[in-house]
Amino acid sequence: MDKVKKRKGKRVNIASDCCENVIKNIQNVSQRGTNSEELSSKINKAVDSELDDVPISDEHKKENEEQTLLSNNIIYETKTKDLEEFQRTKRFQINFELDAVSIILFVLALCTRFYKLEEPRYIVFDELHYGKYVSLYMKNTFFFDLHPPFGKLLIGAAAYVAGFNGKFKFDRIGNPYDESVPLFALRFVPALSGSLLVPASYYFMLELGCHQWTSALAAFLILFG
Repeated sequence: MDKVKKRKGKRVNIASDCCENVIKNIQNVSQRGTNSEELSSKINKAVDSELDDVPISDEHKKENEEQTLLSNNIIYETKTKDLEEFQRTKRFQINFELDAVSIILFVLALCTRFYKLEEPRYIVFDELHYGKYVSLYMKNTFFFDLHPPFGKLLIGAAAYVAGFNGKFKFDRIGNPYDESVPLFALRFVPALSGSLLVPASYYFMLELGCHQWTSALAAFLILFG
């Protein structure tokens, strides 16, 4: 309160000095015998000059600085709150886009991977190992697998849905399958994974910054590889 009273006292003193100077200038002008227009213009000039000469106190400058800092802090806080709210809402957003090129690639991959999937009807390469593991899954037999089992579990799930009992013996590459083996179900998961690999490679090349036609060329190479 004392500081406020001092500030008001200083402003009153400055205003009173200014008024005294203006009155003196008016008296000087009136003694010279000038007309009313000249008198009013000179009075205005005198008032303006006296107001320009009024010094701005340091306390008043500090008040202005504090007000500007306060307003800047308020703006910064509102911007940070808006940014945090935007990021919070953005976490729950899911953007789903479809590319015509990727759809065409996926359809072509399905056609090439599932065409005559049950031919040849004999054990081909890694089917020997995967078939053994699937048969053990079907018979609930414990075994130790050196490799991650997720792929074999997926094939085993498809075979279980198709009604495979696991009695067929996968003993040698080239041995024919009998009629009890659901060959389409056993080969379904690898064929579907190979089909998804084609559009995935297309998007992978796009993420690397390649042109769309370059990405499509890479996907076509995998498609017809």
